[in-house]
Amino acid sequence: MLLWTHLLTNSFKEQWRLLEKWSATVHCQVKRIIPYNDDFDLELYGEAITMATDFPDIFGSTQSNGFGY
Repeated sequence: MLLWTHLLTNSFKEQWRLLEKWSATVHCQVKRIIPYNDDFDLELYGEAITMATDFPDIFGSTQSNGFGY
């Protein structure tokens, strides 16, 4: 499953550390990081992920930009 999500970040290094920890718990993998203005989008592969239940609040504000396969 492909998931694009836009993260509003304060510290790229800190967010990356938290993302690595989170991705290990939900068995997904970051395929690439796409710069987006002052933030970034992520392309993730792994198990089915829902923003409402699986994406943690540790990233601050999040919004889903779409799902695809």
